[in-house]
Parts: sequence; C-alpha cells; structure tokens
Amino acid sequence: MSRWCNNCGVKLPNRNAKRTYNGYKVRNLCKSCWSNPTDEDRCDAITKKKVRCKLRKDPESKGGYCGMHRNKMERGK
Repeated sequence: MSRWCNNCGVKLPNRNAKRTYNGYKVRNLCKSCWSNPTDEDRCDAITKKKVRCKLRKDPESKGGYCGMHRNKMERGK
C-alpha cells in the first residue's frame, strides 16, 4: 500500500501500520507540508514580537491554537 501526500502528491515513506505516534498514520502529509502549514492551518495566537505563531493548529484545540498556546489560554481562563 503506497501513500501519497495530500497537499503536494509526494510519495510518503512506508511506516508500520500500527504506528500512530505523532500522527504518522493519520495526517498523510510529507515533512515539508507538515513543517510549512497554510494560513488556515496555522495557530491563531500572536507572539510577543507581534507576529502570528507559525506552528500548526492542535486538532484538540477549540480556539484554533497550537499545543503551546492552547495550554497558555486554558491556564489564563
């Protein structure tokens, strides 16, 4: 079974079918697409330098934040 990246179509390396650590089985994105998310996939938080966070949104976040900013927002409320 070959897998392909959902964004760019590059063939993904074969992984153990039972391995789900870091979402390898679920996300179906190559390393470059995962590292460079589109604007709608990026975290909505603003950093201290007044720029938008460049990390990917956490799927468990209800506010559209990455894992780091999600924890800060939950603690602050």
